[in-house]
Amino acid sequence: MNTRRLIRISLFTLLTIIGGYIHIPVGYICFTFQTLFVMMSGLFLGAKDGAISQIAYLLLGLIGLPVFAHGGGFSYVFQPSFGYLIGFVFGATMAGALAKNQSKKLLLWLDLVVSLLVIYIIGVAYQAVILLFVNGLAPQAVAISLLTIALMFVVDCFLLYLVTLVYPKLKKIIN
Repeated sequence: MNTRRLIRISLFTLLTIIGGYIHIPVGYICFTFQTLFVMMSGLFLGAKDGAISQIAYLLLGLIGLPVFAHGGGFSYVFQPSFGYLIGFVFGATMAGALAKNQSKKLLLWLDLVVSLLVIYIIGVAYQAVILLFVNGLAPQAVAISLLTIALMFVVDCFLLYLVTLVYPKLKKIIN
């Protein structure tokens, strides 16, 4: 692995960390920019290096560094949101694979939305399991808590649309 490649991977690992610390509260929901940077890691680094940047992020948090939105350490696997972090690896991989050589903005956006769905499917499934079986919530409470995810998905889709608008210029800067 050459120095340039390592720096680019590290940059997107760092952006994912920073994105988790940027909190925008809207009522009971708190938005971050993590998924935006995850999708951008796949888009700009490609499937393999995008996944490596997210694996590095996971490993840093699991060994105890406070890189996750609410801390770090192995016990974080019992947080309802940890499934989304696992999904980051697969989302970045998918974004890199689907968006490769895509020049049409609408198709690029759709590729990113499909990749985002991967994160949300893994995250929602994990969240439901943790809330039901670890936290002991009633199924109705879990269903209500998962409804807020739809709003977050819409916001993430909008942010990805903005990325597709500036992608050609950003690609020249990053590459």
